[in-house]
Amino acid sequence: MPEAFLSLPPLNALRAFEASARHLNFRIAAEELNVTQGAVARTFAAWRPISARNCSSGCRAAWR
Repeated sequence: MPEAFLSLPPLNALRAFEASARHLNFRIAAEELNVTQGAVARTFAAWRPISARNCSSGCRAAWR
């Protein structure tokens, strides 16, 4: 398997992050994805370290 695929985040995490960012609300994102608000929050929290590892230091500063 190409190395680029190994560094990609899980698709569900990316979908939860994108919906949360677009709506700026976990509840609305959860309704769109047909999951609970807690599931979106947990997925979002799990995606943070993956995304911080894959971006520059300027991007990491924005997460703080």
